[in-house]
Amino acid sequence: MWDVGANVGYYTRQFAVRVGKMGSVFAFEPSPLNFSRLTTNCAGMANVHLRKCGLGQENGSLSFLQGADELGATSRVVESTADGISVDIRTGESLIADGYALPPNAVKVDVEGFEYEMLQGLGRHLGDVSLRAVGIEMHFGIAKERGVPQIPMLIEALLQRHGFRIAWPDHSHLLATRP
Repeated sequence: MWDVGANVGYYTRQFAVRVGKMGSVFAFEPSPLNFSRLTTNCAGMANVHLRKCGLGQENGSLSFLQGADELGATSRVVESTADGISVDIRTGESLIADGYALPPNAVKVDVEGFEYEMLQGLGRHLGDVSLRAVGIEMHFGIAKERGVPQIPMLIEALLQRHGFRIAWPDHSHLLATRP
């Protein structure tokens, strides 16, 4: 299980219980403050592997602004380091190739408007039939601010090309599963 945009670990902890001792959860969080809280919240969970990076379309760095809310849930990528801090961004494909993470069977994505880039960064692993489910919290407002309001349609098309069925359980969450 991959928890991409793990924040402070609310879902990470739930996933760890569900996958049990035989499973693994890889939690990715680029925010230093959120990562520190994630580390504390997941202490002692042997099946949780924390990674201090964001996931994207290519390896590098992006400027990141910590959210002002208590949980840092509104943290997001910004235009320049003058507005935020530089954080490490990796592709899922490179993390797997480097042995930094196991290929996922399921992925939860909450990356504040960079969902499409994160999925593209999985490369050939997005088409791996062992990847059974992808759940995404969509951020329509951020996509519009970025000048790419069509991102939800692009995400649907990308996932469908890789054999997923798409469902919208509510107006801001996409669930993609393999038949």
